[in-house]
Amino acid sequence: MLNSPKLYCTANLQRAKCAQWAILALAVLVSMYFVSTTFSAIRQVRKTERLLSAARVDSARLSREAAALNNEESSRPALHNGGVDVFALQISKWAADQNVSIEAVTPQGAPVSSEISIGNTSLGVWDAVNVRVEGRGDYFRVMKLLAQLRRPDMPVKLESFGLHGDAGGDSNNIQFDLMLTVYERNIKSG
Repeated sequence: MLNSPKLYCTANLQRAKCAQWAILALAVLVSMYFVSTTFSAIRQVRKTERLLSAARVDSARLSREAAALNNEESSRPALHNGGVDVFALQISKWAADQNVSIEAVTPQGAPVSSEISIGNTSLGVWDAVNVRVEGRGDYFRVMKLLAQLRRPDMPVKLESFGLHGDAGGDSNNIQFDLMLTVYERNIKSG
């Protein structure tokens, strides 16, 4: 390899020095970019850590509140489907749908527990309570209401009924007096 004196001339040395300064400036800019992104990432990590710790505190607080609500809920008596209250609400709703007026739903005596079975299948222990339902309405609408009580999924048995002409003078309106047995699943036994 030949070393040319033109290679070491002042102009070439000046160009080499400018190139070195340009590379140094580029290296400093790249370094500053990496340092700034590193500091930005560190700030973001610290912010995320603060948010995570706040979320943990909130989660612990919500867990304590949920536990308190669960304890409060477990101390209340268990809600269940069935019984005179639910039946009274349901028959009132059906009567309103049929434009029949329910005047009274009255339990007659205390509930009696008994084992209910259909064929060889035991349905468990149920409480039975006699309920008197009194009301008035159009004859055909009252019959539709009674038909709903005959559905197989209804825990109700019609013991007796009485239909009387309404004293109001309208020939289609009747007064009714039903004696029903309403069955409610005995929660305590099973």
